[in-house]
Amino acid sequence: LRKNTDWNKYDDKLMKAVERREVDKVAAVLGKKGIIPTKLDVEGRSA
Repeated sequence: LRKNTDWNKYDDKLMKAVERREVDKVAAVLGKKGIIPTKLDVEGRSA
């Protein structure tokens, strides 16, 4: 199986919600799709 390591809109929404400390949005994004902790954004940050 191949894991998706491309940063996508869900990862971006999750990172923005975490930065803004929006707990409800973080929970909503995680409820729709899990995270891959080794996936990095363009700045090298992990979701």
